[in-house]
Amino acid sequence: MSTNHQAFARSLHVAGEALQRAARALDAASREPNNTPSNKKPMQQREPTSSGFRDDLLTGRQLGAIHAVARKAGLTRDRLAELVHSFGREQITELSRAEASELIDRLQAAN
Repeated sequence: MSTNHQAFARSLHVAGEALQRAARALDAASREPNNTPSNKKPMQQREPTSSGFRDDLLTGRQLGAIHAVARKAGLTRDRLAELVHSFGREQITELSRAEASELIDRLQAAN
């Protein structure tokens, strides 16, 4: 594996770990006693917040799977970015879980 690919793989791994940590932190915060059920919607029903964070973002595993399947298919970063843009997203990390699943399916079907 070239140094470029190793650096890219390492950055993806770090990004995936960061997403997982953020998801765990959000989960822990939602379980705090001051978050009573009467004033909170369930996670899957919440609207995007004013800060732009969404509860339905892709998982770290999905991110890793997308990159693994794309790498196996020989996709360039530009081509992967085009596919992400087809979902109306600027960055791969903006994909929802459903969009990420659909992208994985598309990539696997292309192989």
